[in-house]
Amino acid sequence: MNSSSTIVFLHIPKAAGSTLRKVVRRQYCSKKTVEFAGRNWFKQLEEFHDRGDVDTGRVECVIGHFPFGIHRVLSGECRYFTMVREPIDWTLSLYYAMRSKPQVHPMMQPVRELEMSLEQFLEYLLEIGMANLQTRSLAGLMGQKQVFPPYDPLPADAIDLALANVEEYFEEVGLVDRFDESLLFMKESFGWKKIYVSRQNITIKRPKRMAVSPETSKKMSEIQGQDLALYRVVKDRFEQRLEKAGPEFARKLKRYRFNNQLYSVVRKGLGLLLPRYR
Repeated sequence: MNSSSTIVFLHIPKAAGSTLRKVVRRQYCSKKTVEFAGRNWFKQLEEFHDRGDVDTGRVECVIGHFPFGIHRVLSGECRYFTMVREPIDWTLSLYYAMRSKPQVHPMMQPVRELEMSLEQFLEYLLEIGMANLQTRSLAGLMGQKQVFPPYDPLPADAIDLALANVEEYFEEVGLVDRFDESLLFMKESFGWKKIYVSRQNITIKRPKRMAVSPETSKKMSEIQGQDLALYRVVKDRFEQRLEKAGPEFARKLKRYRFNNQLYSVVRKGLGLLLPRYR
């Protein structure tokens, strides 16, 4: 791939993207980075598409919640990357995030306002077409400008479309449950530096996986069936890659985790000390 390509971070919601964004921002010139962020990120995305053909010579990196396909408004070569998450864990994280935080879009507001139970939330995901969002995002089966639900039903070949896009356009697809390993692979692929980071936007008030009843867990597996199938393929490929990487990569991982722990301790210490001098 051309090193002058535009790097595109397709941030799937609740897939460690807030943490990864902090790392990505350090790698590219802020004046040459397009990031859709803040409460009006979806309006920024719409305006970006309305501009038409964007000169990639002036854009090093694009970051945000958008489906596959944004490269079509960029004039040059693009190199995508993303993170995916185990679908049942993703569902629980999304549910408790929606229950605990005010939502901007009308389709998201009922989850919090009606205090939906987890079971009601699962039915709501089906109703608005938001189940299997990871497959939908990688397949590009949602509006490029209007990214919120309701969505049309996914076609039977949605997984094939998603995997075909991964094969052709994605330099890296990381796993949330293998975050450190994914970050090191991305560092090697994109030539990143300064990748130490502390976790961001973690949903704290949520039950552990074992706290969910077997019936509800089965229901989640049924409605997220396409995402589960996609995740298994991506995970299998990732684990094969780890095996091929061998002992040298394992040593790099151990060294990174040690140094990153020191980074987190120092950051926490500075956070405790700095207010005293304000």
